[in-house]
Amino acid sequence: MVSGRWPYASGCTSASWIIAGFTDGDADPSKRNPDTKHMLLPASKYTIEDTWRVMGLRGTGSHHISIENAFVADHVLTLGPGELSVNAPLYRHPAHLIALGHGAVHIGIAQVAIEDLIGEGDAAVAAHEPLAADALAAVPPCRLGDLVFVPHPATRFVRSDYPALTIFAANRSEDPPHPIKATEPEDALITRPGMEVIVCYLSPDAAEFLVALISGDPLGVAAARAIEASPSFDIAANVAGLIEAGVFSAITLGDA
Repeated sequence: MVSGRWPYASGCTSASWIIAGFTDGDADPSKRNPDTKHMLLPASKYTIEDTWRVMGLRGTGSHHISIENAFVADHVLTLGPGELSVNAPLYRHPAHLIALGHGAVHIGIAQVAIEDLIGEGDAAVAAHEPLAADALAAVPPCRLGDLVFVPHPATRFVRSDYPALTIFAANRSEDPPHPIKATEPEDALITRPGMEVIVCYLSPDAAEFLVALISGDPLGVAAARAIEASPSFDIAANVAGLIEAGVFSAITLGDA
């Protein structure tokens, strides 16, 4: 059974549960720092005292809470700080569970950002169909060099000074880890023609080609840049691959 009063319980007005620390009644009283434990209790087990009457930071709701003769089961009881797993100032704090609170805030912010990004992607995908595979069939061969490709809103090009795609792929794979050359730059294409996100590696010449096209350069100019980077660059295969990946949503004819 636990009874006590805790000040500055930030967030208690909206919390469903609370973590509170207390001195173990069975601890050796001769110890300079008595053993502490933490308990996890539902909101129904504690009383909020209206003590947080301040000019600033009212939103934290840092009132006092009191607990009277609350039964604490073993499965909601944790030991005190114990041995450090991360030797950093935050984790050396006696109330080490504060690290969980900080981490939860950042994870929550990141999760909402991901959800917002996915929502924007859903809207973009729904509003724009990818370019059809046979869209170029109606273009006169003499005008192919003047074609301007309109990038799909979900298309993203990533240029990194590091092997970002290799690291990304390694962390999504169940294969055993292998050494990665951390100084090797990589370019990547990210598309979402349907509900599935596609991430693929781009060779240097393919990257030059794509950058030119999504920047609004006509096909002839983009092809010239790619061939300058690699004389063996296959224009037809790369155009077909980009269309299949859903990189574009439309084509227009530029000035002849």
